[in-house]
Amino acid sequence: MRQSDVNHIREVVARVSGGDDTLTRSDYVALLILVREIAPNESMLKDLSHSIAHDSRDRGYAFEYLTGLIKQIRMAISFNKPFEVKVLFPIDDLANEINGVLHQLGIVESLDMEDAAVRARLAAGIASAVAATTFRIKHASGLLGITPDGEYLVILNIEGLPTDVSNLEGIAVPWLISRNEK
Repeated sequence: MRQSDVNHIREVVARVSGGDDTLTRSDYVALLILVREIAPNESMLKDLSHSIAHDSRDRGYAFEYLTGLIKQIRMAISFNKPFEVKVLFPIDDLANEINGVLHQLGIVESLDMEDAAVRARLAAGIASAVAATTFRIKHASGLLGITPDGEYLVILNIEGLPTDVSNLEGIAVPWLISRNEK
């Protein structure tokens, strides 16, 4: 990795930690794309970063999660049973993986997830970075967006549901634990 990239990562992390609310979507995209190079192959961070790097995903952890979730939703609605929605990318786990990459790069700054403001800033930034990603999922129109508060993914038009349910504007599911769970 080029030293200029390491310096850019260091700068974004320092700004997140320092309370800078002027960070843009591009800052978070750059952070995630740059750490992708170092992130472990099977990590959430690598999968999330791939999702940001490529506008459309048809593989990976997030893709498998959403495909399974749509099957669960279809079964639950068809048989009138509850279903469990697990969080796709817990923000603390992502931050720990980012901190691991920072350590590998020799960057001493880290993201303090005990600080609620840092936690919220990171979650909102990651949500903005992912906002343009879509997933090609069989029998569903896929992931079409993230709610304005960044808390939920919205899945539209799941095929095979009864018409009174399939006409919903979408099914929103939590994807990233962020501001309110601590």
